[in-house]
Amino acid sequence: MIHIKDVAKQTNITVRTLRYYDQIGLLTASAKTEGGHRLYSKDEIEKLQFIQFFKRMGYKLQDIKLILSNSHWDWMQSKKSISFYCGRTTTVAKYGNRYKRINQWNSS
Repeated sequence: MIHIKDVAKQTNITVRTLRYYDQIGLLTASAKTEGGHRLYSKDEIEKLQFIQFFKRMGYKLQDIKLILSNSHWDWMQSKKSISFYCGRTTTVAKYGNRYKRINQWNSS
């Protein structure tokens, strides 16, 4: 388990932002210390990476929450897609709008 302050340092996300993600149900810490500090597991850190990726792509937090909570979401395929696009010589952010449809689930 990783302490919230360590997560903040490693990811360049503020503690306040992590608390906000918890408050809105986007990223909930799996445990807390006796003092009430949030502790994150490896799975939650991976989820945070997805959140950061989608934010860079231009998605709103509400939309990210819907995507990540969808039962049809394929985490393994998503990891492969993100790795592929992040490994490209052209930055993902430059073409973010073009890739918004990546990994869409069948909602119809």
